[in-house]
Amino acid sequence: MIHGADCHRGASLEATLNTVRADSKGWICRSGEWHTGEPAAWLKFDAPADPFSAQPTELFLRLAQIESIEIYSIKDGREIAYQSHSGAAIRPADNGPYVAVPLPGTGLKAETFYVRLVGANYAATGADARLIHSAATAGWPEHYTIIVGAIFGLVCAPLFLNLTLFPALQRSFMLYHAGMSLGMLMTLSAASGLATGMLGLDTYALVTLTEIGYVLIVALGGFFAATFLEQGAISPVVRRALKGSGLLALVIAGGIAAGIPPFSWLGRTIFLLAFFPICFASLAAMAQAVQRGSLWVRYQIAAWTPAIIVGLDMTATGLGLQAEPRWGVLAPFLAMGFEVVVTGIGVAHRLVLLRRERDDAQSEARILEKLSERDPMTGLYNRRALEDRIEALHKSGHDTFALLDLDEFKQVNDTAGHGVGDDVIRVAADVLQSDEHSLAIRLGGEEFMLVMKGGDAADRAEQLRKAITLRVAREVDGLERLVTASMGLAVIPYSAVPNSSFEDLYALTDKLLYEAKESGRNRTVSQKLRAFRKRGQDRRGQSEAVRAA
Repeated sequence: MIHGADCHRGASLEATLNTVRADSKGWICRSGEWHTGEPAAWLKFDAPADPFSAQPTELFLRLAQIESIEIYSIKDGREIAYQSHSGAAIRPADNGPYVAVPLPGTGLKAETFYVRLVGANYAATGADARLIHSAATAGWPEHYTIIVGAIFGLVCAPLFLNLTLFPALQRSFMLYHAGMSLGMLMTLSAASGLATGMLGLDTYALVTLTEIGYVLIVALGGFFAATFLEQGAISPVVRRALKGSGLLALVIAGGIAAGIPPFSWLGRTIFLLAFFPICFASLAAMAQAVQRGSLWVRYQIAAWTPAIIVGLDMTATGLGLQAEPRWGVLAPFLAMGFEVVVTGIGVAHRLVLLRRERDDAQSEARILEKLSERDPMTGLYNRRALEDRIEALHKSGHDTFALLDLDEFKQVNDTAGHGVGDDVIRVAADVLQSDEHSLAIRLGGEEFMLVMKGGDAADRAEQLRKAITLRVAREVDGLERLVTASMGLAVIPYSAVPNSSFEDLYALTDKLLYEAKESGRNRTVSQKLRAFRKRGQDRRGQSEAVRAA
């Protein structure tokens, strides 16, 4: 491999080879410096004086969009060969972010090569240009390709994780992180040679893919930070600045990278400068979040610090402030891999907490729902719970419905006090829920309902009614008289009366309860229905004997 350019200079588009050769003062021949500031950049390569050394065959330089490359071979002070390559003919290298173009061949061994670069999208495009003998042995080392391939696989994980979990958790930062991961994959595939080998993309397409990838990484990074950091970690102004600067980078830098008019006319300097607002907004957000004790900003700082350092290094190179990236050509990809790992850990941590919060919220909602279906004093189901379940219970064989009311309960409260009255209610509820084949409901006050199943349900209901009097007398002190209960009971087969509503069943049992009260209280009036019509219609049934205490 031949060493890199010995000298370089800038010139106007009208300047010819003879013009730039004659102007010795315009050449910069000091290593580590790169500056042109002109539309065309000229490179000068002096071939080794050794007559036995092999003639170089190709020009190798950094991947870039270049309108044209002109190469002049010089021997004994005169031009012996010339070759020009347009942008479409500049082919990408197979390994690494480079392009390679053939040198003009004449059979004569050149002493000097002059290269003219026109329309390069970055000021320092030719800074690391060199002449080589074979593109197969140039580019970056094989282990670089392995590293980039590993990073490529690493980046796929958060992309699929975020897209898979988003429908369940629906947090916007997951989509922004997926977009950042997509941008990384685009950049990695263009730089590693994957896009060249698999898709056959040309140099212009690869550069466009790389730049759009960087735009997605940086621009969506602002949206990600604005939605990932806790609500109180940054002020509304800073949060809006993150989103606004991210949108600015997405529109301007993205428009330039994609070649969309009028953005494509702004130039590559504006492309690079469009990233500065989001960098400043991100630094301000992280500083404020640290001050406010944010947990998630720690992941942001750890993940983004290498990326910001490398990004500034790349920007300085792209603006022509330095000849080559100080951190090397592999540094951006290592920074991507590090960002993916650290941010991925932060996102996973956040998702675990979100899942836990969601589960806790659902558990709390279930508890509240259960509480809303329970009577707080007795623990029995309330009317709402029965209304939601009445159809299913009736269909499952619960065909006996009994409405109970404690007789003259107001006198208990008036003579013994409301505290004793509450104790009576609790004992009555405890009696009614003791039957394992029935569901006891407190409808309000001293009124209860039993929904029962079994051929002996009516007998069991009567036993429970009588047991209330015995249990209350034994367990509640301060009563001046026995507490009795009246009950209206109806056996309503589901096959005879399908789809009955709670209101219909309540109306029937309430009518029977009223008859029991009117008949002297402390008794049950029951009815077994052969057919049953809705409220407002005729009912046909067979009344059974009135059971008195």
